[in-house]
Amino acid sequence: MGDDARVKVMVVEDDPEIAIAIARKLKQDGHEYESTDDPVPVLGRLEAGTADWDVMILDVGLPNISGIEVLKRFKEAGSPISIIMLTGDQTAATATECMRAGAFYYLTKPFRNHELASTIVSGARHSQLRRQLLARTADDPRDGSTLVGVSQSMRHLRETIERLAGSQDVSVLIRGESGTGKELVARSLHLKSARRAKKFVAVNTG
Repeated sequence: MGDDARVKVMVVEDDPEIAIAIARKLKQDGHEYESTDDPVPVLGRLEAGTADWDVMILDVGLPNISGIEVLKRFKEAGSPISIIMLTGDQTAATATECMRAGAFYYLTKPFRNHELASTIVSGARHSQLRRQLLARTADDPRDGSTLVGVSQSMRHLRETIERLAGSQDVSVLIRGESGTGKELVARSLHLKSARRAKKFVAVNTG
């Protein structure tokens, strides 16, 4: 997904001024978006299977139910949507709670427009990779070929995974920017390894 690709975004924010500012930026960048101040219908979309956004911008402090609880519900459901948390609380404890719950990123108010824009693009790319992975593992959960692409770098990456998968008790460090597919590489390595019959556990250490 290129930086100028159209992204489908859901904004869940109960501060009208912040919601308007986000909507203005999304419109300026050419993205498709919906906006609400109530998280209950959003959870209804999740349960109905119609939550098809690439990115969700979710306020931590919401009426009826907290943003962190909404985040947890989406993660428990296995949703591939990248969730960006927004809050006026700049304490490390809140940031840690959000990241441990599975947030893709965490922004404090007031946020910078360029930071929001780049995070949305990275989140959309990550969501796209997650959907590709889910589609492939749904066809055959034993299939380790979860990486797509025919470039020389992708072929080299697949060869490296094949080589590492045959090793015993080797720790592997996978580095890369947010949204580039580090979890996808880790899952591919797991599915190719002797431990593929065991559960793959992804832990967000942000």
